[in-house]
This record gives sequence, C-alpha cells and structure tokens, in this order.
Amino acid sequence: MTQINAVADAGVEAATDPSPSPSETRCIAFMNQKGGVGKTTTTVNVAAALADRGDRVLLVDLDPQAHLTLHLGAAKDTPQPSVYHLLTDDSTTFDQVVQPCGDRMGLLPAEVNLAGVEAELAPKMITGNAQRVLRDKCAAWIDGITDTQGGAKAGAGDARGYRYVLIDCPPSLGLLTVNALTLAREVIVPMQAQFLALQGLSKLLETVGMIRQSFNPDLVVSGNPCRGSACRSRSVSSRRARSGCPMAPR
Repeated sequence: MTQINAVADAGVEAATDPSPSPSETRCIAFMNQKGGVGKTTTTVNVAAALADRGDRVLLVDLDPQAHLTLHLGAAKDTPQPSVYHLLTDDSTTFDQVVQPCGDRMGLLPAEVNLAGVEAELAPKMITGNAQRVLRDKCAAWIDGITDTQGGAKAGAGDARGYRYVLIDCPPSLGLLTVNALTLAREVIVPMQAQFLALQGLSKLLETVGMIRQSFNPDLVVSGNPCRGSACRSRSVSSRRARSGCPMAPR
C-alpha cells in the first residue's frame, strides 16, 4: 500500500459524516517557521481526507526540502517544471507545472532550487510584485482570488477549479512564506506544546498581521493543532490576541 493510500484510508472514518463543500475555494497555508512540527504530515493527511470525501484538492509545496513532493511520489529524476519555475520564469504557467496525484488531487511540486528564489526575485521586491507571483500564477484556479490586474477567474464550480488549496510552507518567514500568505485566505499553525515553540508564535503572528496590512486583508488564522502533551491553549490564545490577528469563525 502506498503512503498516499494509507493516509487516505486513515481519513475515511472522519469523512463518513462530511460537512458541505465550500461554495468557493478554501485556500489554507500550513505555516510555522519552526521545523519538525508536522506541517507536511498535517497537509498531506488533510488533503487525503478531503479527496476521499470527494473534493478536488490542490497541494502546493513551497519547501525547498520538497518533502511533500517526495511523500506523494512526484519527485522524479527527469527534469520537469516545478514551483521554482512558476515563481522565477514569467513564461511558465500553472498548467505546465501542476501534476495529477490520483483522481482528485493536483500538486505543484518543489525542488531544492527554491532555496534561491529570494535572490532571483530581489529586483521585483521593491514594487511588491515578488510577493504576489504565486497569487498571480494560481488565480485562475482559485475561486474568489484575482490577479494584480483584477481579471475574472475560474472558480470552484468550474471544471478546472479546486475546492481546497493546501500550501505546505517552508520553516522560515521569508519570501516563499510571504507568497503563500498573499495567496491564502486562512493560516493553520501546526506546533508542539513546548516553551520554545510558543516563543516563536509571536513573531509568526506578527508576520501574518503585516501581510494583512500590506497584501491580503482577508487573511485569518484558522487554528493551531498541537503535537505532544496537552496544548497550552490559553497561552496561544493570548499571544494571538496581542498580535491582532483575527480567528476564522467556527
């Protein structure tokens, strides 16, 4: 049994009484600048459960380690376009990069060259275009998202569109994560119930607040699943309140 089939089977029970699919695409960034907290594991398991429920899901791997891409079996020896080309080459389109993963999932794969994206996009950072590249390239596939020209875009009801877009962010707060937050409508923060992990949460929420003010006023924090011992939810909630980042309605 492949890894993706295994995680899909694990999501069957949770999907037996599914909530209605969203009327427009939910675009969620799984983000934490601390590594090893379960971002990739959470992303791929949520995607498998949603696909098993019958929803079309787009996975975006923005981590140069490409663990999500590897997990889905999309890493190959033959050269092929990746998110790196999508971000750095104006002529590369979404259609050239997306790879099917089963019947209901698509993947924008990562590669190690993503580590050099900040240097390659540096000339565009002053104008703000570097922070919006991913949004502009993916807008046609996400309902309610428009590119910088504000053009009409295909949505979740379109035959090409996805119901969910799940973004696996790198363990940093650099340009790749900024692109993810500019595209996303929601942020989920997987974390460990540990002192040091909690210390980094304040900076993370500050970054989310800055993106709300500059590029994406609709961005909200949807939750923070914790690994390990019982999560100190009161401490997490108080830090989130001080940051000014709103929570998504339950």
